[in-house]
Amino acid sequence: MLIHYGFIIVILSITVVTGSLGFARFGYSMILPFMKEGLFLSYTQMGLLATGNLIGYFIFSIIGGWFATRYSSKKVISSSLMLAGITMILTGFSKNFYQALLFRTATGIGSGGSNVPVMGLLSSWFTSRRRGMASGFAVGGSGIGLLLTGYLVPIWASNYGPWGWRMSWIYLGFAVILIGIIAWIFLKDHPAEVGLKPIGVVPKGDEKINNPGFRELCRNKSLWHLSAIYFTFGFSYIIYATFFAAYIIKERHMQSGLAGNLLSLIGILSIVSGFMWGSISDIIGRKFGFALVSFFQGLSYLILTLNTGVSSFYISAAMFGLTAWSIPAVMAAACGDYCGAKMAPAALGFVTFIFGIGQMISPSIAGYLADIMGSFNPAFILACLMAWLGTIISLTLKKPTSLI
Repeated sequence: MLIHYGFIIVILSITVVTGSLGFARFGYSMILPFMKEGLFLSYTQMGLLATGNLIGYFIFSIIGGWFATRYSSKKVISSSLMLAGITMILTGFSKNFYQALLFRTATGIGSGGSNVPVMGLLSSWFTSRRRGMASGFAVGGSGIGLLLTGYLVPIWASNYGPWGWRMSWIYLGFAVILIGIIAWIFLKDHPAEVGLKPIGVVPKGDEKINNPGFRELCRNKSLWHLSAIYFTFGFSYIIYATFFAAYIIKERHMQSGLAGNLLSLIGILSIVSGFMWGSISDIIGRKFGFALVSFFQGLSYLILTLNTGVSSFYISAAMFGLTAWSIPAVMAAACGDYCGAKMAPAALGFVTFIFGIGQMISPSIAGYLADIMGSFNPAFILACLMAWLGTIISLTLKKPTSLI
């Protein structure tokens, strides 16, 4: 074989993340302003739609990771993508807030059932010394999704008028279904299926660690520590990712084209964010990788609230883009470091469950704050403070006792 199949797995992982997160979740950020007008939504309802999606993600994050560990990552990923794609199409046909909430929640289930297992799958194909890099490439799929939706949604909105937001969901839904078919055909659960070993030299003695069971995972203090870091990230970043475009268009009275350009900028820069910070964490350690990213993300949220014109939007977008998906990349690698390759999908599902709680509650809080305060600025400041709390928690993380 001229190229190790592990690199094909990385390409497939990027594609899966593009569908499960880039389209299914982050497509909402760009579609949201048009959807608000079409369904006559309040800011609180906008936040509740995001929360519904994240409740679905929350429900299936740990279950999907565990199913992947017990059965087959390939089957769980592909079927979950099909669910996400179908419910995205149904979102485009929503007649009211409650139908949209139902379908967005179901889409979240599909996102959690595909994203968590595909990130955990990489631990089977790459050893600890290459996991940060591999995970970093994979999370770049979210950036590709932001780039494409930032460019395409304003075009669809212009071409289809009041039906623009509906056609956006329909087109993106069919794209996610296609990705699910590709995943079913080409994904492999383990290098042994194609007669290969994981990528990366493993020094003698590094594989003495036993893969823990679920009870051992729950008793792993380091895993709870990682969960706390992931919670602060989930709580803070989703406020920015959900309401960025609505803030630019509705509160700062900018054209949707500018919001689309800014989201595309975030998308372009974020494609390399996971690879960059995942590789950095391979060198300086997961602890300092988490801490630096959390600090810079908090700063980007704060800069967005500064009334300095368009320049603050671009600075904030660039800073967020360069760090956007880095914590998920580092977290996927850290789960393999602390819990072993076999249990990495379940461990990642465990921390993602806690991460999901942060994601689940913050959009509704942010939307409610915007309604009562008349501005999203308090919500972005809250996101900043939570991100910086993540910096403090990260600096207390201990090194894993064994690496595999």
